[in-house]
Amino acid sequence: MHLNPERWLSLSARSRGAIWLTMALGCTALAWLLAVRPCMREQTQRLTEIRAQQQSRSQLWASAMPLRQAEEQATTAILPERAFSALAFQTGSARLLSWHPNAHGGELVLQTGWQDVPETFARLAEQRMQATAFSLALKEGVLHLRLELESSDGS
Repeated sequence: MHLNPERWLSLSARSRGAIWLTMALGCTALAWLLAVRPCMREQTQRLTEIRAQQQSRSQLWASAMPLRQAEEQATTAILPERAFSALAFQTGSARLLSWHPNAHGGELVLQTGWQDVPETFARLAEQRMQATAFSLALKEGVLHLRLELESSDGS
């Protein structure tokens, strides 16, 4: 195909502008069809998958909630009501170093052995206390367990 620039230049400015605008819009539409539209389809498909996953998760959560409530009731029935006492953690192998109470719990520092650490958390659960933070440090060859405690019943 032979392009004749004289023919192009013989067209009026309005005609050249209309042809240029038509070609620009055509190229833009082609680019949109080739590049953007498949991405939009993929995005729509992924959003549909995400909504389906969210719906299935909410159904699973709804079915798990009665199990959690039953577990809490069973735990309440198994664990006897005992008031928290920092002195209860003073056993043969563990020594209470400090207890700093506050409105909802406090800070408990114990000198203990590695084997007694899991038992400490079990005793906390029996006394309705939760460890919101803890640290283990070896000081002067002795293990120090620092616990930030909070009452799990909200009082």
